[in-house]
Amino acid sequence: MAAGPDALSLFTAIGLSEPKARETLKNEALSALLREAVTQAQGILGPTVDKATGTLLYNVASRLKDQKRLRFLVGCITSKKIVTDLQLSAALEYVRSHPLDPIDTADFEHECGVGVFVTPEQIEEAVEAAINQHRAELLSERYRFNMGLLMGEARGRLRWADGKSIKNEVDLQVGGAVPGCPSGRRGLASERSA
Repeated sequence: MAAGPDALSLFTAIGLSEPKARETLKNEALSALLREAVTQAQGILGPTVDKATGTLLYNVASRLKDQKRLRFLVGCITSKKIVTDLQLSAALEYVRSHPLDPIDTADFEHECGVGVFVTPEQIEEAVEAAINQHRAELLSERYRFNMGLLMGEARGRLRWADGKSIKNEVDLQVGGAVPGCPSGRRGLASERSA
């Protein structure tokens, strides 16, 4: 097991809850890799690592297969090139599918959405386009319509958009598009009982 109290305080300092930190300590391989990732991050950022960065570091440590890529990925996280779990998943897939050195940084950044910021306006437009494409079906099926289809199409247009933001926008716009319901799916129960 990794060093107890010292590792526990290190893991809680990056935002893990105490129970999650204790659970992590029980897994020696994960604990050692997370400690290494946090130590590398602290070498770049200083002793304080914010919770968002800590979460990404934990996810790298728990999901990375090729440990020789740890330093590279920690560097991407600490430099804020990778800021979402979606980008991290793409980064992990990229390093898995490109095991040989050197990493083509430009290709990596393109494939992982580095520097791509999706605005609320872009999400609104993508959801509106998806709704317009399915408006007739949506109005005829109302709340029996598969909202996942709208979310999937919006996600297809905006690969790096936050899924929760897309879902919220779908709920908001469907509520406005379907008469009789001010806020999306909330009308489902009342419509079924009517």
